[in-house]
Amino acid sequence: MEKINYILPLVAMRGLTLFPLQSITFDVGRDISKAALSAAADYNGYVLLVGQIDPDELNPVPDRLNSIGVVAKIKQVFKTANNILRVYVTVEARARIVNLVSEEPYFSAYHIPCESVVKDAVRLEVLKR
Repeated sequence: MEKINYILPLVAMRGLTLFPLQSITFDVGRDISKAALSAAADYNGYVLLVGQIDPDELNPVPDRLNSIGVVAKIKQVFKTANNILRVYVTVEARARIVNLVSEEPYFSAYHIPCESVVKDAVRLEVLKR
């Protein structure tokens, strides 16, 4: 990562678990998540990706998000049919969400780096598969 910014836009993820050094494509349909992706441009393309506790919840509230997420660099965003965004990111590091800074027009959160549980790069690669 370039310069560390401890406040980043946050996107709530449904049903995805992400690991550092992973590249992944996912779809975004919620307006609040689209706004967070747009705001990420002001943060050098970095965004916090945090899993929802209940993936069936359509509009999660902050206390229904996990406290551990990842910092990811947005590589590409495509607009698809039905106004859905397809986002390609590279995950750079784990992060612990300390507190939510704002909820409107998008979630943004203060985070601190979170040390990786798996320190061996080969083992991490195996776990990602």
